[in-house]
Amino acid sequence: MGEAHCQKAVSLRTSRVVYYRQVGNAKSDYEVFDSETGEMTQLTPRQFENQYVPEWKLPPHMRARAASALSWWDWKARRGA
Repeated sequence: MGEAHCQKAVSLRTSRVVYYRQVGNAKSDYEVFDSETGEMTQLTPRQFENQYVPEWKLPPHMRARAASALSWWDWKARRGA
């Protein structure tokens, strides 16, 4: 089984796109990868919900920001990860 695919979200604080995935079931923590630094942060579901908006929940005027960001796999390939 391969590595889990990450989805995109937008930071409420910086408006930057991040990549995220849940580690386990729906009540599990999130791994969040900063698209600019590559830094990974682990957050509880409540912390994630307070700091980020998943792409599918974004209002129409903000979806373009997430849509214009590289896909998870393209981002990883550019970083050489």
